[in-house]
Amino acid sequence: MIHLTLIYKKNLPHPKGFTLVELMVVIAIISILTSFVAPQLTRQIAKANLIAVHTVANQNQAAIEEYIMTYSEFPDENDFSTWLVKSSSDDTINTIAINSNSNTTGTLKITLNALTGLDAGHYFLFSRDKNATWDCTASLTNDYLPEHCTSLVTNGEEEE
Repeated sequence: MIHLTLIYKKNLPHPKGFTLVELMVVIAIISILTSFVAPQLTRQIAKANLIAVHTVANQNQAAIEEYIMTYSEFPDENDFSTWLVKSSSDDTINTIAINSNSNTTGTLKITLNALTGLDAGHYFLFSRDKNATWDCTASLTNDYLPEHCTSLVTNGEEEE
């Protein structure tokens, strides 16, 4: 009798396709893998947007240097308005402001709009010293900043 049962089951056609449990396991695995990748993808998009901001900053630093060579002083906001290099994509940069500290020193501050992965209001502050050296500080954490910039954020709070 056992022998006949095995032959009978062996000759049955096997169902084709996947069971519901198998499909649910595959979907769960894909969801877990996506949850690991999504934050990194968001961070990389934010970094790409910040590269565009740095390009505008470098262009404005060069324009300020040219202004200083022409007029022998750091420009004020009104004088620099015609020299100002604006963003090619207006959705990343909110404001560009300059402030003259003395004859040839001052700051260039670029404030950001909300970007993918970043809130609005973050900024980069580029300071020019009397030796024509530009220093970069920012209100972002170090994982978003290029190597030459210093973060003003310590323990999740911005320094004053």
